Amino acid sequence: MSLPRPLPLGNSSFSRIKVAGQIYVDKTRLIFDLSSKKEKFLLTRPRRFGKSLLISTFESLFKFGLRDFRGLEADIGSWSLNARKEQRMSQRSWKKQFLN
Repeated sequence: MSLPRPLPLGNSSFSRIKVAGQIYVDKTRLIFDLSSKKEKFLLTRPRRFGKSLLISTFESLFKFGLRDFRGLEADIGSWSLNARKEQRMSQRSWKKQFLN
């Protein structure tokens, strides 16, 4: 009998959740779709509802590419080489919008 995977209580780092094998609700397709747009978005969520994890997932995408996305929906999605190049090009403007 296998034990259930642990919940990521107090852990808001996408990379650490993946490495630790903790439960993660896969919304990487939505993250890919949002990051592919050239528009600005206001991302509001209730308190304690994953805002830091969402930003951490974007950070992992732009810093490490698909490294942490193996086995998730974005890994098997439409991540062509051209799409990834475009993502890297828009990374600088994304960081300015979210981190400043």
